[in-house]
Amino acid sequence: MAKIKKRLRRNGQPSFTVEVRVCGVQSTKTFYTQKDARNWAIVTEAALREGRFAGSSRSDRKTLSDAIERFRHFTPPNAGEWLTGRSREHFLDFWDRQKGG
Repeated sequence: MAKIKKRLRRNGQPSFTVEVRVCGVQSTKTFYTQKDARNWAIVTEAALREGRFAGSSRSDRKTLSDAIERFRHFTPPNAGEWLTGRSREHFLDFWDRQKGG
């Protein structure tokens, strides 16, 4: 079921934030008119129920390879005693080859 919340923007104009949640999948969007908010809620809720809603979240497009690269880039080589030096790179390369794609 959709929830529509009315909020006032800084300029005093209203905006309407819609939250649709069906079977554990949630989508939220904000509109300038209540009519647009209601229409989007109806369409999105129907799509979620039919299982044809493709979320637009950036996290949906991330892979394990992306996470491994981020780990390599942002974690210093001596970040932990249990995973250092060559063994660290060995494990990361293994998981990237096995499940990365």
